[in-house]
Amino acid sequence: MANWDDLWREFVRRRGLYAAGGVMIAAGLVALGQWAFFQWRSQTVGRALVHQEAQRIAGAPAASTAPAPARWWNAALGAPPTTTGILDIPALGLSAPVAEGVSDAVLNVAVGHLPTSVEPGQIGTSVLSAHNATWFRNLNELKPGAVIRYLTPERTYVFRVTGTRTVHTGTTIYNSTDPTLILETCYPLNALYLTPYRFLVDADLAAVEPPQRPSPVAGPQTVRLDLPQGLSLSQLSLNANSAPEGTLTETGSPSPAFIQSDNPLAWANATTSLYFAVLRTAAEKRLDWWKALAPGIPSSAVRPLWGGQVGTYWDPLDISLTVAGDQVQSATLTTAFSVLGTEGAGRYRVVMTAQANGSSLTLKHWQMTPEP
Repeated sequence: MANWDDLWREFVRRRGLYAAGGVMIAAGLVALGQWAFFQWRSQTVGRALVHQEAQRIAGAPAASTAPAPARWWNAALGAPPTTTGILDIPALGLSAPVAEGVSDAVLNVAVGHLPTSVEPGQIGTSVLSAHNATWFRNLNELKPGAVIRYLTPERTYVFRVTGTRTVHTGTTIYNSTDPTLILETCYPLNALYLTPYRFLVDADLAAVEPPQRPSPVAGPQTVRLDLPQGLSLSQLSLNANSAPEGTLTETGSPSPAFIQSDNPLAWANATTSLYFAVLRTAAEKRLDWWKALAPGIPSSAVRPLWGGQVGTYWDPLDISLTVAGDQVQSATLTTAFSVLGTEGAGRYRVVMTAQANGSSLTLKHWQMTPEP
């Protein structure tokens, strides 16, 4: 008589069951204008959930009171999602909480398990989804053979990557006859906007081991801007200043832990705010602001913008960070737009460079090149 596993495999083979019905999860980046709040919530609540789940896996007694992030979440947004395990990818320096569901409430702080797929490690295809702006922003660096671990208090499921692929939203994912895992996020992974494509990592179950501790992750970094009196960060977000989002890349020698953390987004957010500070300073013709914001850079660098405003954007805001280990050295923003309302009205390509000094970011270069 055939055993249960054989019967299940035959049933799956005959019926062609779907694991997820289709890759239709909005696992991309939230609006760029919500970066600051989004990052803070992901860093504090998400990492608090990792800590709580790690204690549960280690068999530690439950704390008598919830950590501060969890108490904040309860007061403002309701109870945080209940974690079911930890997704651990050593090659990326990733340790992320996993919770059931793919709602915004889950994906904003954790990796979400698609409820229509099996649990990780069970026979069939399990789908785990996360934002490309946080937990899954570097999945494309995984190579065949890389280890993916799903940690629970009872056991650790060890998967090995078999390949990656890019599909269109709505592409059907079929169930498998063996325990498999799919990690899913938006594509391109460095996009700062929602996209119609999804990046998938395929992995097969390689082993089931005793409970293990997660890998260490980089701690959150706070980036400071020294703004002149009269300018505030609330004036310098995309909620107050419309502009098209582009891409975020890292150059130099960033550590895996830095790349996989939320810190690149924190620096990109500060770079965007610094860019809008320049635009507002020029539009309001505040020479005192300019001297405080850009010491050593003559105001002639922004003469085409002086007293005018940005019209049409021809290119999005693309940001590149130069990083050594966990330390950002500089940030460069490039874009192209038209200027209205000044003698220098026309179309310009813009390059802005800022220097990082510890946790602060300072404007060092601003160039506007006329274009036909």
